[in-house]
Amino acid sequence: KMGNGGFLGAIEVFSKKAMEMYFDNADDCAKYLGTNSGEDGFFKGCMDAIGAGFMLDAQMFEPNFDPSKCTIASHAAFHPIKYASHWQRCWDLSFNNKCPGSTYDCMGPLDPPLSSLAGAR
Repeated sequence: KMGNGGFLGAIEVFSKKAMEMYFDNADDCAKYLGTNSGEDGFFKGCMDAIGAGFMLDAQMFEPNFDPSKCTIASHAAFHPIKYASHWQRCWDLSFNNKCPGSTYDCMGPLDPPLSSLAGAR
């Protein structure tokens, strides 16, 4: 489940108009909203405060530890993939045409194994 109303830090997409509104108000956002949160919290608070609006595209991103999700072409970002071997598997599946028509584990076991990660799905 995505937190912050679906506005999660792995990817944020803004329209040109929203960015123009942000740049016109960036100093006030930093002054009144602070900069103690992550970029997702800061931008969500700022964009809400300046009336930029917000839409959720639930197909663009799904938080998951599993590199097999990198085979889902409708996703624009994959997170949290925090281990080098997992990131490499994601890259290979996404861009190097590894394991076509096969399961994603054709390249061998991951280190650490997915089963050892809290919240892995």
